[in-house]
Amino acid sequence: MTHCAGFRAAAVARTEVAASLGIEAEPNLPLPAGVLAAVSRPREAAVLAGPGVR
Repeated sequence: MTHCAGFRAAAVARTEVAASLGIEAEPNLPLPAGVLAAVSRPREAAVLAGPGVR
C-alpha cells in the first residue's frame, strides 16, 4: 500500500502466484542529489539522464 500526494494504490496477488509484491510511488520530481546513484546501476542512470526523462 502506498500514499503520496495525489496517488493512492494497493496491490494484491494470490500466494500461489507471487512470493512478494510491492509498489513504489513517488511524486514526479527531481531526486535529491546522490539518490539516483545510490539506487540504480550506471547504465540505468545513463538512460534516465537521457533526453526526455526528468
